[in-house]
Amino acid sequence: MDAKVHQPISCLSKAAIFNQLSAETLARLTAGTTESITRRGGVVFGRGATATGIYVVASGQLKLSMDTPQGAEHVVELIQEDDSFGEAELLTNRPHLVAAIAVTDCKLLHVGRQTLLAELERDKVLARRIIDTLSDRLYRQTSELENVLFLKASGRVARASSTVTWTVGSTTSSTTYRPRNTRMSPLAGSIRTKMSSSAATRR
Repeated sequence: MDAKVHQPISCLSKAAIFNQLSAETLARLTAGTTESITRRGGVVFGRGATATGIYVVASGQLKLSMDTPQGAEHVVELIQEDDSFGEAELLTNRPHLVAAIAVTDCKLLHVGRQTLLAELERDKVLARRIIDTLSDRLYRQTSELENVLFLKASGRVARASSTVTWTVGSTTSSTTYRPRNTRMSPLAGSIRTKMSSSAATRR
């Protein structure tokens, strides 16, 4: 087996989605894998594109993003070396909901649709790895969404409760309420900044 074959097998086996597979399974996946270089700022696929396979980042970093109705970019997820992406769209046979854009120069491995689907029928370990990967991603994104919704709700409460007034008998008192600092994820912080900028623009 020459160096051109050894390299993709080595890169695939380091990816979380493929790192528990047998040598035979990796060899079959590699037979349907192509390697490409995407320069910084290059688009791997756009929103609405047809899913032709899944991608593994052999080196570099990408972002999955979409444009808001106001024209701003919203980064959904950063994809690092040895991460994979594109699984959900491939398995559901739906177009990509986000664009994949290189943050740095990237080396990508593309495992073709038919190769992956055929191996899923054959290898239960691969099927479990994909389920684990998608479940973990869904959990993380739901947690970040929860943080964003909590920040929006706590912001409304903070505005409504900034000054609290109460009456005991004939005495009326008031105090200023300052909520505790809320720890937020980078995604939640980014969204909160955009919300604040939008509100300032409307004013």
